[in-house]
Amino acid sequence: MNSKNESKRKHARWYFWLPEEPFGTQTSGLAVELKKLGWFRRKLGRAVIKDISLGGAGVLISNKHKIPGKIVIVTPEGLELMADVVYQRPEGKSFTFLGLTWSDGNEDKILELISDVQEITNSKSRVETTSD
Repeated sequence: MNSKNESKRKHARWYFWLPEEPFGTQTSGLAVELKKLGWFRRKLGRAVIKDISLGGAGVLISNKHKIPGKIVIVTPEGLELMADVVYQRPEGKSFTFLGLTWSDGNEDKILELISDVQEITNSKSRVETTSD
């Protein structure tokens, strides 16, 4: 399940899943809320972060939700991170996987989130990569 783009990644990535297991049979991840970017921040739905890095995250969401190009991720602790949706791909019959890049430029908030979750990520699936 490693991405073909893995060698192009600029940042270490922490995974909540085992690479050899399909998403449909996995139960790990960080539950978050997705909101629409804007003054009222309308709720879009609940999602699960499956991997995270200083550059972005991979998020699994029900395919019932229509996701705009810019969203806000809200963690259980209330931390809000703005993100751009880089791609969407179907994941089985019920889910969509979103590839996100952080867009608010606040590395301190991102580092805080990574610090909070790195202990519960799967250390076997961590991949350190660099790009030229």
